[in-house]
Amino acid sequence: MSNVIKMMGLIIVLISMGLFSFFTDLNNYQNINYQNINYTTSRSFDVQNHKFQFNFNDFNEWLTVRNILRNLDSIASFQVSEISNEKIEGNIEFFGDVSKLRLILNENNIHVSDLGTIQIIQLKK
Repeated sequence: MSNVIKMMGLIIVLISMGLFSFFTDLNNYQNINYQNINYTTSRSFDVQNHKFQFNFNDFNEWLTVRNILRNLDSIASFQVSEISNEKIEGNIEFFGDVSKLRLILNENNIHVSDLGTIQIIQLKK
């Protein structure tokens, strides 16, 4: 009788370990999938990176510019790489070249000055 109880206990332990392993692997699989999602569009091949600098006196000006950039469909994404008391620098991923970027931003109340390797952006007044 004691051997049957030991055998049943061992079976319960093995089943528990198997279920634990299954759920742990399932959870890891779900985490991996969420971390590796890439969103692409047919225009993704046209994306170009443009460095920008935004000089400001009032941080609320940046919030306005940020909201404009967020709402433009032609901007794939943008990242801020540096923030100081006077300026913000970053990178804009845009579906087009720099002249098209200047045109789109100009139409959305943002003036752009091309300094070659960096675009200086500011709100129009």
